[in-house]
Amino acid sequence: MVWIEDNPYGRYFNQFFRAFFNLSEMTGKESAIDSCNTHSLLTDNGPAFKGNIYPISRKGHEDWENLDIFFDGNLLGKAPKITGWTLDEYRENMVQARKKMLLEKLEEKTLKQNGKQTIVVCTATAQRKRFADIFGINEVNFEELAFSNSTGGSAYLSPIHGNSGKIIGWLYVIPFFRGPNGPLTYEEQRKYATRLREVLIKKGANVLLNC
Repeated sequence: MVWIEDNPYGRYFNQFFRAFFNLSEMTGKESAIDSCNTHSLLTDNGPAFKGNIYPISRKGHEDWENLDIFFDGNLLGKAPKITGWTLDEYRENMVQARKKMLLEKLEEKTLKQNGKQTIVVCTATAQRKRFADIFGINEVNFEELAFSNSTGGSAYLSPIHGNSGKIIGWLYVIPFFRGPNGPLTYEEQRKYATRLREVLIKKGANVLLNC
């Protein structure tokens, strides 16, 4: 629960998923407690969780040549030496590695949940091509959802297809919680979620809408 309350990502996704699942509006510690304890949001047993494309935090990419890599508290060395890759090579290799693993997990999850489709939410719309590559999507297939009065601008939605050609999930790329025009308000964060809910209902998507 602490990361939801203290981390800007946590607060963003907490607001997003509370809105998507049509829960009451709350902020602060009260919101984090209700999300985790009452609805199991963003917990190991809940309907939504946080993951990363890159094992090494994006923040560390800014100084790749001097980035220290640790394992179990022990310093292994600098990133280029330990990985054997430049930053661009690292990113590309992680995309390919995660692509196979994530698509397999989505297929597996769909089968276990009797065809229920998974919603994958990614932040940073400028990176949507990279997100599309990871989930085997052609960037041109994104549907743009305009938010003319939002600080963050448009969001982008695309179905994710499995090996059979059936839809196993939906990729939804939304703005980073803080952009060149300033941070998104909680109201703006929630609107990205409620719009997604409305669109998926209209499409007849087989997704979880309540928790």
